[in-house]
Amino acid sequence: MTMVEEEQAHRISHDNKRQAGEIAAAKRGHLLGGAITVIAILAAVVGAYLGVHPVVCVAIVGLPIASILKSIFGKG
Repeated sequence: MTMVEEEQAHRISHDNKRQAGEIAAAKRGHLLGGAITVIAILAAVVGAYLGVHPVVCVAIVGLPIASILKSIFGKG
């Protein structure tokens, strides 16, 4: 009986560590995606201020916006 309890405790501990790792990875992904999006928006604003062609500004912002829309509306 003791072996079964130890095995169960080990399994629960392992599952908790795995879940904590997955949560940490998701947080890192959200922070990185948010940072890239903010940088892209700032780059587009600076480009517009400096008089860069509007197509360039749209291209800079387009990929992060497409990524956000994909994560919101489905795996597509």
